[in-house]
Amino acid sequence: MKRVTAAMFDAIAEEHPLKHQNVYARRYVFRCASGSDIEIMFEADPDKAPPNVWMLASAAAPLLGAPIERKKKPSSELRTKIGKDGKPTYGRHSALEKMPQLGNADLVYFIPETLEEVGRILDALLAAARK
Repeated sequence: MKRVTAAMFDAIAEEHPLKHQNVYARRYVFRCASGSDIEIMFEADPDKAPPNVWMLASAAAPLLGAPIERKKKPSSELRTKIGKDGKPTYGRHSALEKMPQLGNADLVYFIPETLEEVGRILDALLAAARK
């Protein structure tokens, strides 16, 4: 499923300037007609399932009524846990941390179980990009 999801994203979005993170994450930018961009990241690690799709909570608004499992990840939860080295840990997938829009923002990640659900996510992003 992740290979097909990657192909679907590759077909309609640009690779993020930070590039993909080897086999662990794929970072994308949807170019909007308004001139703004929508950053997206999905977890591509073959040892983890499914391909969690991360985006700004505001970009996810059109999908909140869809029957796709999702979890909210507010920015207030960042760096609230202490790691083994005594320093605060980021608290999200490391591929997100350096992304300008997603690194420190309120996020939602969707947990699609089928390619149809991935398609719904992409349809919503394409609709947002046309605005």
